[in-house]
Amino acid sequence: MADPYLPASRRHALLFGLAHVCDAQGAYAEAAQHLEQANALRRAECRQRGQVYDAAEHTRFVDELIATFTPGYFERVRGFGSPTQRPVFIVGLPRSGTTLTEQVLASHSQVFGAGELRYARDAFQALPRVLSGDAEPLACLRRLERASAGRVAEEYLERLARLHATTPRVVDKMPDNYLYLGLLATLFPRAPLIHCRRDLRDVAVSCWMTNFQQIRWSFDTGHIAARFHDYRRLMEHWQQVLPVPLLEIDYEETVADLEGVARRLLAFCGLEWEPACLAFHQTQRPVRTASVAQVREPIYRRSVARWKHYENALGELFARL
Repeated sequence: MADPYLPASRRHALLFGLAHVCDAQGAYAEAAQHLEQANALRRAECRQRGQVYDAAEHTRFVDELIATFTPGYFERVRGFGSPTQRPVFIVGLPRSGTTLTEQVLASHSQVFGAGELRYARDAFQALPRVLSGDAEPLACLRRLERASAGRVAEEYLERLARLHATTPRVVDKMPDNYLYLGLLATLFPRAPLIHCRRDLRDVAVSCWMTNFQQIRWSFDTGHIAARFHDYRRLMEHWQQVLPVPLLEIDYEETVADLEGVARRLLAFCGLEWEPACLAFHQTQRPVRTASVAQVREPIYRRSVARWKHYENALGELFARL
């Protein structure tokens, strides 16, 4: 860190690392100082690369989702898609417990944990091609027909089969799929949809502390607040209009009563109970998310109410949440 010629990309990586060391030692004020510097460097790096997050554009997208997926839309597409129960979708904000929930399910003998797949977003973006038009995907949904919905669903299932051909359930735990729940309910009306929730202040702290490679909004507290606001109003919309069940899993309940939550998860997915789901940390499978270290440990509660350690640094953000 004392090297004046250290590239910014290495400096911010070290700062995030130092912050985690300080956090583990209880030096929260020092951790916050490192994180402020690290996130400032990441914001500057994104600007230099032309990868600036546009919060207003995302808000408009959420507005359009809410306007498109109405009760009338779901009434029109009733019976569309595939009757399969093979895909299981776990959604929520990053750092909300999606990886933990997947790991519990993937410890079952009938479940393959596929990680964070981009298939749902790909299916959404493929709508103009499938419908042989040049309209935007949301506009295409207004003229989606049974045959085209079936074709999009089949393409998704073919991609799943290439990942794993035989397992009865395959988990897709891309957190951002909460944006596509309306489409997923259309394509797979019998697929289990699981929403992971967590105290937004703890999610915010965890995002602020994570050196994400693909997420651009986590390095700016204003962007975090805007993103979370849009997430909340979209999830409230889905809860009102989705014609299929949506299982809500709270992180705080999972760490307090793992067996109770695990049994509820398996039942929702139509699976018999297996004790191996409680030993999720012993399951040998690749985990390619920021939670890789956490899901290698038995369940712990030290991340609950973690936000209290960072009230001085993030008090304004917490007030907005």
